[in-house]
Amino acid sequence: MNKSNATWYMAVPTTQQIILDRHLSNPEPVYPRLRFIRSCSAALAPSILIQQEEAFGAPFLEVYAMIEVTLLIAWNTFPGNRPHVAGSIRKPVGQEMAVLGENGIVQEAGSTGDTCFGGSNVTKGYKNYPDANKSASEFRWLQTGDLGYTGSEGYLHLVSRIKEINRGGGKISPIEVDACLVSHPEIAQAVAFRVPDDKYGEEINCAIIANEGATIDEEVLKFCKRYFVAFKVPKKVLLTDAPLKLSHVKSLGDLLHNASLHKSLLLSFLG
Repeated sequence: MNKSNATWYMAVPTTQQIILDRHLSNPEPVYPRLRFIRSCSAALAPSILIQQEEAFGAPFLEVYAMIEVTLLIAWNTFPGNRPHVAGSIRKPVGQEMAVLGENGIVQEAGSTGDTCFGGSNVTKGYKNYPDANKSASEFRWLQTGDLGYTGSEGYLHLVSRIKEINRGGGKISPIEVDACLVSHPEIAQAVAFRVPDDKYGEEINCAIIANEGATIDEEVLKFCKRYFVAFKVPKKVLLTDAPLKLSHVKSLGDLLHNASLHKSLLLSFLG
């Protein structure tokens, strides 16, 4: 940033985490005066957002984007008079937005559902993919598959993907578990993912990278139990030193592939 005299930058959560880790482990004596930082592509844990703002002295502006809606849909402007609530995004520009229930009825503020968009710049469909076209536009809206709700101020709050982990009928949001884990002082990165389970159909596991010099043990499971009902607590915790591309890890297979790409060792399981 110093070499290019950058005044702002945009990056996905994995890159944001790498930048923050670099700052925490080996801070520069002086940073350029950034006007703002943007994050896109996947949900960013609130604790990371707060640390970024503190580290670089710039407001963190989250962006919601989809190729199907000509990329940028909505983005947060400078805080101004609005309290900065991590995980919320302002009203879209140039599109209609609705949060729909399973029956296609628009949900009231505060009720969760499928985040949907409509408008002249929304794609008319996917080429040679009729099944996707049918499911994505069942109620005339483009259905994103992102579970969210609108707050009283009209801003969008994303909760998770609709295809959550279903543990014996109990729905678990991986994003919620990720956010809890990275709030632990010894954890640098975390990602929750599904694994098959003979009894419950699906079970939740997670992978974590510890902060440099930190030791992670079974205490991390006790940490989760402070915040979650029992069925949401990861059954196993995998310690790894492989950088976690959070938006790409949905299963144990994805995690193993991710680790092998980085030629990194999977260290051990807890739990």
